[in-house]
Formats: sequence, C-alpha cells, structure tokens
Amino acid sequence: MPAFEPEAYSPPLREIKPHLDFYYGRDLDLAPDAFWAKIGKDWTEEIEKFIGTDNKDVQATATRLAPTNSADRLKKLYEFVQSLRNTSFEREKNAQEAKRDKTKDNKNADDVLKHGYGDHSELNQLFAALAQAAGFDAHCAWISGRDQYFFKKEMVDSHQLDAEVVLVKVDGHDQWFDPGTPFTPFGMLRWPRTGVSGLLMQKGKNDFIKTPEPASKDAVTHRVINLKQTDAGFKAEITITYNGYESLENRLEALNADDAHVRQTYEESMKAHLPAGSTVKVTRIDSAKGIEQPFAVTYEATLPDFTSAVGSRRLTPLAILEMSSPNPFQHETRKYPVYFSFPYQEIDEITFELPSGNDVEKMPDNRKVSTPLGSYSTTWSQQGNKLTLIRTLDVPQYYISPASYPILRQLFSQVAGGDRDTVVLRTATASGTHP
Repeated sequence: MPAFEPEAYSPPLREIKPHLDFYYGRDLDLAPDAFWAKIGKDWTEEIEKFIGTDNKDVQATATRLAPTNSADRLKKLYEFVQSLRNTSFEREKNAQEAKRDKTKDNKNADDVLKHGYGDHSELNQLFAALAQAAGFDAHCAWISGRDQYFFKKEMVDSHQLDAEVVLVKVDGHDQWFDPGTPFTPFGMLRWPRTGVSGLLMQKGKNDFIKTPEPASKDAVTHRVINLKQTDAGFKAEITITYNGYESLENRLEALNADDAHVRQTYEESMKAHLPAGSTVKVTRIDSAKGIEQPFAVTYEATLPDFTSAVGSRRLTPLAILEMSSPNPFQHETRKYPVYFSFPYQEIDEITFELPSGNDVEKMPDNRKVSTPLGSYSTTWSQQGNKLTLIRTLDVPQYYISPASYPILRQLFSQVAGGDRDTVVLRTATASGTHP
C-alpha cells in the first residue's frame, strides 16, 4: 500500500486515510434499518422521561416567559435556556475545585430549572420541554457531526450520532436550534451540525432527518484596512469582523481562555498573514461574549517595505493579508475532494493613503470572475490622495469532488493573480517630466 499523502482542505482523515475501526455495543446483529429503529425508540423513551409531561416548573416557566400573546415567545425561551450555567463548556476543574463541587445530577427538566445548570443535552432537552409547554411542536434529534467523520447508515454504531439539537415547527416551517452550545444565535446550528443526517426523537416516528445546508452568506468575514507608508515601511490599522459561523467559532475558542492568551493567539495568527518582519498588536476585541452581534478584532501593525522599485516608480500591492497565503490549489490534479468547513465570503476594503510627493501612474484593471464554484472581484478607485481596493471572494460550496476540482483551481488561480495586482506610483518630479 502506498504511503498516505494528505492534500490541503481534505475531508476528515477518517474519511480518506486507511484505518481499521473496532466498535462494540448492543444489537449489532440487526440489519441497519432495524438497528436504527431500535436506537430511535430507546433514545426517544429516555428523552421523553427527562422532558416529562407533568413538570410543573417547566410549565410555570413557559407561561411566565412566553405568554400566548407574545410574538417572540420562542426566542425568549431560547435566551432563557442560554442564560443558564452550561457544564459542558466549563474549563476542567483542578483537584480542589472538584472536591468543592456541589453539582447535582439532573433527573428531569424540572431539575435543570431548580439547579440552574445543565450539560449540552440537558439544556437542549429543557428547551424542547419549554417549547412544548408553550404550545410548539418541538422534538429533539440526535445527529452526526461532520468535523471528524461522515455518517454511514449501514454502519450499525450509535456513537456516530454525537450531538443533540432541537427541531421546532414555527409557522409551519421547520427550524433548528441548539441553545446547549454557548453563543449560538437563535435559529442557527454550529457548522459541524449543518448538512448532516440524524434521527428524530419523536414517539412512533423516529425518521431520519437532515439539517439545513450552510450558506456562504452565513459566514462573512469583513476586513477593513487603512494603510499608510512610513520611512521604515508601512503602518496599518486592521479591523476584522466575523459573522455567522466564523463569529461563533471564534467565541467558542476564546470561551475559557484569559484575555492575554486570546490576544496573543490573534496576534500570532495575523502575523502569519503579513510579510515577514511585521509586528502586530491587538488593540480591541468587540462582542467576545455576544450572540447576535458580529465578533470583531482590531489590530495595529507595522510592515516592512514590500514595494518594488523600478527607476522612479514603485509597484505597490494592497492585498496585504494575502501576501503570505500561497494558492492552496496549484496542483493540476487532485485525489481527494476539497472540503471546507463551510461556504464563506470575504469582503475586503483596503484604503491606502498616498505618500507625500507620489502620484498614481497606473491602477490595475478591475477583475470579475464567476464560476459555478465561486466568484471573485476587485474594484480599484482613487479619491484625492487615497486609493481604495474592494476585494470580494464568495465560495458557496464546501464539498467539491475531484471531477470539479479544475473549476475550483481556475477560480483560485484568478484569485492569486488578482491579489498580486500592484499600483504603479511615481514621484511628483517624475510625474512632471512625463505628462
């Protein structure tokens, strides 16, 4: 067997690297359909026992938070559940903290309310109980995340279903919720739980379901850069605003980290994107603990002179965040599918203040590329002594087969070319001699 050779942006290793799995459990002799039917029935009984039908505290809380005349009553229930202590996302306790820990087990949804805490599944089941008490058609579902492996129905291993979410019928339409994951906006799922299969936990109806596919509009990164040239190189103020899936993942990564560690992590990440020799300082982090608001990080950076001199002219690229990012799809062929975590968009707004005594001799042509697997554009403009580059990249699919790889490769080849475009500057004296 030839050695395994990884490729950039491949599916999870368990999907492409040869390996042997051993797993054990009950009812492994059953055919797949019978196996999953039994799993659905057994798990539904456990969930219904936890949710219950006579939990008085659940009913009272639903009535108090979501009166029948409230237009946003489901959202109020969701926000209430998210406000409770979430034991699944707490940092690991040391020996002394574990000894002092007075956490009690939750036997039902009422216990979660009484204790004021729960783990990921208990909080989601409490939300389903509250929604049912408020009159909504709500049910839990166990699904298979796609960050470590892809679900295979023919593989009779219940451990494939590794995350619980809640399905609620709202105005006749299915909506998905996960209040048991901190910072998850109302009506959104974390990216590994999008576009995946699972089992609906509904008595007498344990159907296989599929969660909604992610869209690039739900993962927009907006980068605003103000760039000035100095005697030593360049100064830049950079603000990166993350939306949707990007925002949620950034918040979760910083959840239990101290502020100094978070800042250092972002500074190191930014330095990896900038030319060698750059220095970076995080000056501001906005909405690190928010939910609906975008997550934003602002930096101050100094960069070495990255321009190229040609006589009295200087060639100046402006896409500074792409200078240290090589095209990941340079190879002509591909063995494995291309797999992004989710579709995404990048919107860059880069403003460059012309150095004193310099004029623009030539700006690059605008670019506009559209393919079935994405689009890319650059728009250059000048107003007074400021140049502006608007750069957009939209990648609407997260799984691209090897057969479609040439189209993706062509797109990213155009992206790499556009990101290398340069403005031609010349000194004012040179400008005067060449009208």
